[in-house]
Amino acid sequence: MAYDIDHPEAYSYWLGETHWHSPTNYTLPAPVLAEFRTYMNVINDIIRLEHSSTLVLSDLVDITADIKQQMQAIIARMPATWEILYLGHCSISESSRPTTYHPRLFVATNPQCTFAYALSQAGARRLKRVLDNMWPYPPKSFEQVLSDMVKPLFLEAYSVDPPLAAPIKPVSETMFRPESSALSNSTLDRLGMLVR
Repeated sequence: MAYDIDHPEAYSYWLGETHWHSPTNYTLPAPVLAEFRTYMNVINDIIRLEHSSTLVLSDLVDITADIKQQMQAIIARMPATWEILYLGHCSISESSRPTTYHPRLFVATNPQCTFAYALSQAGARRLKRVLDNMWPYPPKSFEQVLSDMVKPLFLEAYSVDPPLAAPIKPVSETMFRPESSALSNSTLDRLGMLVR
């Protein structure tokens, strides 16, 4: 059973791991800290509810209309040891390290943005250990901490390219604009809610 993230005294360190101590007068902006805590709560729920994997989506994201079928096909061919899967990213390219598992699946090398990703139970547990060690004084935003964990291959992370999700900006209450290039087979486009 997972321990509560609000009880750091229950934390037991891995060999070689040290506790994060906040620098003097250190503060992250309140919205960044709130977002960090929200992600921690999601991860805690994944563990507590014993989900084998979970899809985490931002509230301002467009997804492909066939995302369920695409995800089933990709997840079925991924190694059992996967921990995080980015369905979209803000990096210039995440397609430099192809895998033999699926033609759209690449080893994540420098993922940015957390608007759409899947976490396995193992990935949630590993991520939780690190985040608990940082709370309540994380050194960076959640996105930056996560990216820093992927770069040295601490997490077994993959990216889907072309992406299955993309960030959007509201234009009005019912219309949205893609932040970057629009998805092919966009759900919002099919609903007539996407302005290009």
